[in-house]
Amino acid sequence: MLTFLNLPNEILTKVVEELDISSIFIFRRVCHHLRNLIDDSKLSLRETNIEISVDDQVIGLSISCGQDIVKIGYRTHENGCVLINKYLAPLPPPPPPLPLTSKLLPPVPPKFPILSGRRPIFPNNPWLEISKNDMTHLIEGADFVEECLKDLDGILKILRWRTNSFRFSLEYNHPSVDHLLSPVVSRFLEFFLKKGPLHMNFASISILTPDELLIVLRWIEPRKLHLNMRPFPRTKIQATEFVKLGYWKQIEIFNSGSFVLTGVDFRDFLHFKNAIVAVEDVNCEDVKVLKEAFLRSTNVKQFNIVYENFADVLKLSEILGKPVTTGRWLFLIPESRLSLKISMNPPNHHCLNFVTC
Repeated sequence: MLTFLNLPNEILTKVVEELDISSIFIFRRVCHHLRNLIDDSKLSLRETNIEISVDDQVIGLSISCGQDIVKIGYRTHENGCVLINKYLAPLPPPPPPLPLTSKLLPPVPPKFPILSGRRPIFPNNPWLEISKNDMTHLIEGADFVEECLKDLDGILKILRWRTNSFRFSLEYNHPSVDHLLSPVVSRFLEFFLKKGPLHMNFASISILTPDELLIVLRWIEPRKLHLNMRPFPRTKIQATEFVKLGYWKQIEIFNSGSFVLTGVDFRDFLHFKNAIVAVEDVNCEDVKVLKEAFLRSTNVKQFNIVYENFADVLKLSEILGKPVTTGRWLFLIPESRLSLKISMNPPNHHCLNFVTC
């Protein structure tokens, strides 16, 4: 009897190559044969975005290719693992064009929510709640972390370890600076240590401790790196830990988020086009280094420093000269029509800005 699984591999491969991201997840769970066939295939997926949220009870995985989005939650259960497939409403069809003679009518709100990649996928971890539209499936005896890692590993193999953007968030039920790694988080970070690197255009990391951060940073290779602000006290980390990353000089945009960098040598930060860096200490020599870098190259567009200590701030006028207005300096960039504007917020704001305009 001829069945779908009995078809020759050549035919199955052609079927697999036509799958979208939603179908990939369905087919991979049919049997090991299809899973291996999909993982070894060369799928022509469009720009892919991956988002992961991890805590002790549930893991949220969101993968999108264009308008095709898959959102799966892996939740622990006393009998195994519960898979939560989030219901996603389809995008509304575009409105018909108005006749040239008709009056312009006010826009009508769509009947379905519009999915936007700009909003956070995991606000307050919605995977802890299951709505009536969500599809759930219990896998008896399965481990929810293992199930997620198997799916994640498979999709990364298909993508050849390249994605457009990667967002990773560790959710803490009881956040504190002295947070100890939970078994769930530890297993996820072990996966990162063994795999990779994952190449991407943009990475957004929401994490608490330097040790966790460095594990994830060794696993990825982004061009734009954003460390999210967390509602905790700022955490200090040695700047050399970033500089030692093999891809450090390839990063164009950088935001240190809640992490305060110590022992900063700003000469290691001059390759950025745009940067927001929180540092422990800054001095007039650092300001001079950044000023000269901006005047030498128009590649650097903006550099914002949030500092804790500026010991020789009173000598700033000796380095920059007389300000145009209070706390503002302006310099012409040689051989260009651009200018460098340096501004210093009131001392209690602890912020120093360099902008090419």
